[in-house]
Amino acid sequence: MKDHFTNQKVLVESQPEVKSNAIILERAERSELIFYISSEGSMRFIYTDEFKHLLDGSISSSIKRVSHVEPVSGELKWTADMSPINGPVLGPFDTRTEALEAEVDWLNKNYL
Repeated sequence: MKDHFTNQKVLVESQPEVKSNAIILERAERSELIFYISSEGSMRFIYTDEFKHLLDGSISSSIKRVSHVEPVSGELKWTADMSPINGPVLGPFDTRTEALEAEVDWLNKNYL
């Protein structure tokens, strides 16, 4: 984990920024990884391969699909379908990248 965060040592020695139950860690690319930690100790975050090591088997974990980014039939557009967690369908967007960004933004604001 040390190699992935620009300020991990600082976060360990001081309090990480906390927004309600979410802990925000800045990654080297200047984006954020948001962890939601429940009062029971369970943790949610948006999975990327970059953080696969967090699920190394030393803790009980499961991966759950919470959304789908799909092409719009017959168009060169994309949507982000949040219905697996009772959310809206976002879009349409001109590019898949825009749909992925909207998906992550919505999840960070409404699910984590």
